Amino acid sequence: MVLTPWWSLLATAVGAGALLVLPGTLIAKSWQLPNRLAVACASGITLAILGGYSLLAPAISLRWNLRHVLTVLTLSVVANAIVAKRFAPRRQHRGEGADIRYLLPLGLAVVITTVLTFALGGAHPHLPAQAWDALFHQNAIAEMARSQNADPTTALAALYLGRHVTYPTLWDGLFALFPTGAVTGYNASMITIALVLTCASWAWFRLGSSSVLLAAGGTWLSASLVSVTTLTTLGATAPYAASLVVLLGAASGVYMLRFSPSEIAPVRWPTIIITAIAALGATLTHPSAVFSLLVICAPALLPAAGRTGATWWHRGLGARIGLITAGTCLLLGAAGGVWVAREKFATVFSYQRAGGSAIAALMDFPLDISSLSTHPPAISSLAIVGLGVVVSAGLYLRRAHLRTPLATALLIATIIAFILDILAAGPNWVGRMLAGPWYTQRARLTPLVWMAALGFLSAVLARVATTHPPRFRRRQTAVIAVVLLGLATVPARATLVAHTYDPHQISYGTMLTTAQLESIPKLEAAFPSPTRVLVNPVAGGGYLFALSDRLDPVFKQLGTTGPASLWPLSHPDNYRASQVCQALERAQVTHYLRWVGDEVNNAHYGAKQVPAFASLDALPAVLGQQLSAPTLIAGWQVYRIECPPAVQ
Repeated sequence: MVLTPWWSLLATAVGAGALLVLPGTLIAKSWQLPNRLAVACASGITLAILGGYSLLAPAISLRWNLRHVLTVLTLSVVANAIVAKRFAPRRQHRGEGADIRYLLPLGLAVVITTVLTFALGGAHPHLPAQAWDALFHQNAIAEMARSQNADPTTALAALYLGRHVTYPTLWDGLFALFPTGAVTGYNASMITIALVLTCASWAWFRLGSSSVLLAAGGTWLSASLVSVTTLTTLGATAPYAASLVVLLGAASGVYMLRFSPSEIAPVRWPTIIITAIAALGATLTHPSAVFSLLVICAPALLPAAGRTGATWWHRGLGARIGLITAGTCLLLGAAGGVWVAREKFATVFSYQRAGGSAIAALMDFPLDISSLSTHPPAISSLAIVGLGVVVSAGLYLRRAHLRTPLATALLIATIIAFILDILAAGPNWVGRMLAGPWYTQRARLTPLVWMAALGFLSAVLARVATTHPPRFRRRQTAVIAVVLLGLATVPARATLVAHTYDPHQISYGTMLTTAQLESIPKLEAAFPSPTRVLVNPVAGGGYLFALSDRLDPVFKQLGTTGPASLWPLSHPDNYRASQVCQALERAQVTHYLRWVGDEVNNAHYGAKQVPAFASLDALPAVLGQQLSAPTLIAGWQVYRIECPPAVQ
């Protein structure tokens, strides 16, 4: 294992960002979309193309690697250019150069700030994030890099002990394309999320405003607040975090279609198609994006849909029959989709969470990362931004000229997201099921609240700036204040990063100590060829797959013990030696590893880890002479399994 330096982390993050943004931007611009919307939808377009390829590739014997992916994207861009040259409408481009001139330095500033937050929090390119879901995603990147397969139905079977489980693999698969390793790729994905959010936020904060300074301020706040919140609260669930920022581009397209029709009138249909493709990309990244899009976009779409329906209803019997037929088809389609995914929905809506308290959630809302009880609360600039949103809401209610349709829709979206956030907090009652599509977890809903709220704040400020143009000096002061507000988040969030990366401060419970991390190269050197091993994933073993090329642990994630035939491996103390040996043979395990270094059981590290797989320590007692004498390698006891054929 080679420890990857910072420049390699940055190269992976920026390379992945370019892979996402450039092809999609070229496709959207070929249809004459405004610069800001083209860049905002770019990642969704690219992910939609890659999602299709990930599904198709196994069927036509193609691999998921960088060469094939670049070929597919190049062909897509070229084919689109040929079609667009023939059919794309013409539109005048006035004053759109400022979008690119501001976006480039903003993107650079966001990347630098994010890396600074990581560094101050004690994170390093080779240091893995320690959380149950983060462990899964790092191993997912490693598995897809080895198998060169990103099919969501088959790619992660190894992580589920041979079972084919459908899971959104697209985001993890993107970082499996790069040769920097699973851990560095996972860490780079957090920086890429911040970069993608910068591109998507720009169009979001230009809604209803011609001020690039206002958009720049909103984008900076969004990237510095929401994206780093994403790094710490949602970093463990990277595909969901990515879908959340990608869908902002599609949402920008919906709001432009609804509230800026004159600006995109010449390219209305291309905008509809590009927005739909971007929404598909977000959905392929994580299916919950469908529900998040409904929360953000329903206030903009439903009134327009109602007026359109009423207009058609009054056109006569034929139009009414058509409307009823279309509505019935939509309902049947939705019902069919729910039926097909009924097991997934049943799991989501029955997801168990502690009872919680809505009152406590209201009190905690200004606290950063209040949605994850394992993180220490920290007063942050979210409280200041929240105060700005409340003041804007007061101005909105008192002054009629501020109550624009755009501001109204964004305020309603904020309220819906906020209510869902509070419902997710508890207590347990039937209304809490409404937060089921977000796994009844506030950590997944809180960034959605802030995205809608910052959009509302921007819409109100844009209207105020139009009616009361600020003087140049005031604008300078406001820009400086916004930049300082964003920078002020870095120290507090660096502390939160440490609670995910620093082995001495892991809030979820330390699974890999510093000594274990340093021991992996020596342990790997003892195995000249790929070896299947049985090791406790909580006590360092879960990271062997992502951090080495030769060690293949049976259990690569927590909570999955596999089929009944393999249960003796997770609870050997409940089975006879013959049953355990049979399970070892089925899993093709040849060695058993146990950490016995000075930091045994991670006793003085971070929070106390959940005692999962603790009964694995009983394996030597159960098998007795059917294990070789242990060899001590860098703090690991290495046993060779010697089950006789008669027992097997």
